[in-house]
Amino acid sequence: MKKILVISSNPRRDDNSDTLCARFRAGAAEAGHEVAEVLLGDLRIDPCLGCGNCSVEGGVCPLQDDMAHLASRMVGSEVIVLDTTPRACAMGGPMKNFIDRCCGCRHEIRAKEFCILLTAAGRDVWQAERTVNRLRGFVGSFDSSPLKGIVCDAARRPGASGSEQPLQEACELGRSC
Repeated sequence: MKKILVISSNPRRDDNSDTLCARFRAGAAEAGHEVAEVLLGDLRIDPCLGCGNCSVEGGVCPLQDDMAHLASRMVGSEVIVLDTTPRACAMGGPMKNFIDRCCGCRHEIRAKEFCILLTAAGRDVWQAERTVNRLRGFVGSFDSSPLKGIVCDAARRPGASGSEQPLQEACELGRSC
């Protein structure tokens, strides 16, 4: 059994991104994994100040928000799932902000598996590719952290998945963690 943390930057509830995450969680639960989900929109994560305090040995971020708690949850997990939708040529703002703030906890998060769940409108393939590339770069910044899998659903309307295939892939990815 593994501890899995799903970090979702989806700003809306009950849409395609939630459906994809739900299928992942269902597959993980079927395999006996412990799954928790965090919605970035429900947290207060302030923008990075760029002060560099977190980069210094023993340095502490001066911001007093929800990031320290989220970082400790990441450290306590074996698998971290990043769920986002492409916005403005990359991932949405909450995910970008979260990634910036991970600078201070990067060295504590080692030997984790990462998964990416992405819901992109069907015609925005180039945005999906750019988002995945940026998330790959983020995952690559952690020492020895493999990218376990990527699932992308290309649906246009909320509540209408692009096809059943990505939902099945998300379920299988959850099982295989």
